[in-house]
Amino acid sequence: MFTSYLYTPQSIPPPCLHLGPTTPILNTDKLQSLPDSFESDIFDLCILDAHQLRWQKDAEDWDGWRLGISQIILALKGIKHGGTLIMKLSRPEHLYAARILWMLDQVSSELQACKPLVTMHRSRGSFYAVALGVGLGKAGCALPSFVQAFQKLWVKLTFGGEDGRGRWMTDEDLDFFKIS
Repeated sequence: MFTSYLYTPQSIPPPCLHLGPTTPILNTDKLQSLPDSFESDIFDLCILDAHQLRWQKDAEDWDGWRLGISQIILALKGIKHGGTLIMKLSRPEHLYAARILWMLDQVSSELQACKPLVTMHRSRGSFYAVALGVGLGKAGCALPSFVQAFQKLWVKLTFGGEDGRGRWMTDEDLDFFKIS
């Protein structure tokens, strides 16, 4: 038996969560910090499968990027050392997906790709990246710096741009993955 839930904008009242760095670089009362209990590595499993709805009326064109980065921040902050992270991605030949896959491969002990063959996803470019042993990979010690870089990127995507209402993600935005 399956249960489905439908998100409606009225079901989640403002203010929203502040996913940026802990240093106060934003002066707004519309954002709340994450609960303190969230910082304690509480999840054995994190599933990142949210996506922007096509019919969402007040969405900005770049909200899909911001949603993806938001999920990554929440997962990497909340996952236990050695936990499992499952993330829906699409089109691995694109730079965004390739860099996320590279990061997951670096910070986890094992990375697998899973392509559903039974559902509508069979003919689409989407797949699931399954990172086992998050924090145990060869760059597991870099996980906190990746989280901070994602938080800074979230601020740019949320409040950047010409009018301060957000902006598109660029190829250079994920350059922090380049480890020397």
